[in-house]
Amino acid sequence: MKRNLMLSCLVALVATLLTPPALSQSKSKQSADRYAEARRELPEDLYPVYRMLERIIQTNKTNNAVGITVRSTTPRECFEMTGNKELCAIVGDLPDVQAKDSMIAWAIQVVSSTTSLPNASADGGSLIRMGKSLVNGLSGRPEAIACVVAHELAHINQDHIKKISEKGNELDEKTSSKIASAVKNAQNAQKSAETWAAIAMGLNAFSSGLNAGMGNYAMANQAAMNNQYLAMSLQAESAAGVTEYARYITENYATLQNNAPRSLGAMKGLDGLYATYVKRTKKDIDQYLNEHRMELMGFSREQESEADRKAIEYVAKAGINPKSCLNVLDYIHKTTGDKTTSPTDSHPGENERRANMEKAIEELSPSLKNRHKMQQAKLPLLPYVYDKSSQVVRIMPQGTAGMKEGKNSKSSSVDALLGN
Repeated sequence: MKRNLMLSCLVALVATLLTPPALSQSKSKQSADRYAEARRELPEDLYPVYRMLERIIQTNKTNNAVGITVRSTTPRECFEMTGNKELCAIVGDLPDVQAKDSMIAWAIQVVSSTTSLPNASADGGSLIRMGKSLVNGLSGRPEAIACVVAHELAHINQDHIKKISEKGNELDEKTSSKIASAVKNAQNAQKSAETWAAIAMGLNAFSSGLNAGMGNYAMANQAAMNNQYLAMSLQAESAAGVTEYARYITENYATLQNNAPRSLGAMKGLDGLYATYVKRTKKDIDQYLNEHRMELMGFSREQESEADRKAIEYVAKAGINPKSCLNVLDYIHKTTGDKTTSPTDSHPGENERRANMEKAIEELSPSLKNRHKMQQAKLPLLPYVYDKSSQVVRIMPQGTAGMKEGKNSKSSSVDALLGN
């Protein structure tokens, strides 16, 4: 009996000793499920772009927190669809809206997500906005999504948003100075014309009085009529100038108020000028504004090219085939048909971008160019905070005070600094 009991114990002990593989398998499963919480919490469209952004941050030097979100539409796309500026100022940057909450906002988002041109952007607050139509169009092609994310991250890391703002301010100051000079010339020309008109009217009045005193009433009446005609002409010119000025300012106000406020301020000197001088000065102003725009767009294209080159480097370091970025060009330009570069474009055309990216790929070191062929390294999760109301996930750098790997609350860093 004792022998049988001992034998049973030995069997149980052996079984226990043989359980580590199962335990190891459980741990492996747990390890492979490191992102289970993020998959459960993040919207289906947001999770893939979050993963790609995290991987690129993990493998490239990014010392600041970066947020990412997916949006169905933009204020501009919404306005082009509805013509309702007030509605689109609200709906244009909302996260996904349910039909039960707002049928019109939901409808705009659904239509935009399927019909809008593919787009993505980054802002000065280190937030990447991925258009839903782009994410949907690249569904099943995570490498291509990675290239878009990398491009927008490059804009943030290279401080492009601030640089283009500074360039715009620099050009605005230069353009406003030119406009002010042109307006001043027009004002001086009008003052000169008014002086000569006053002299002419004085001479006509003198002639009218002189001829009347001499009994030459026909000549006197003609001189008086000349004054009436001259006065009416000046009055008509002044009224037409008010109309011309108002129309010109209205046409340019929205664009210049946001992008060139100093130039807009200088243009207001046209107020009070006769129509002749408004029209003449408009031609100069249009030329200055066009030069401003051409230079700013050229600067923007330089930044876009730099972001493309950086994106190639980022995805290669992340272990993703950099050639997959060329597939993004195929997709984006298939929907736009924009192959050549125009001086008015903010982005290079497809041909120029492709040549630029192919060159960047060629210049990669062999180890970087082929890193995607190696087994992917398992890197520590970066801390993140997810704001459900705005559907923005913000990824923090490794080692951020008070932040653990993976999901964190907004209060984590505050508690780490101030204590509980």
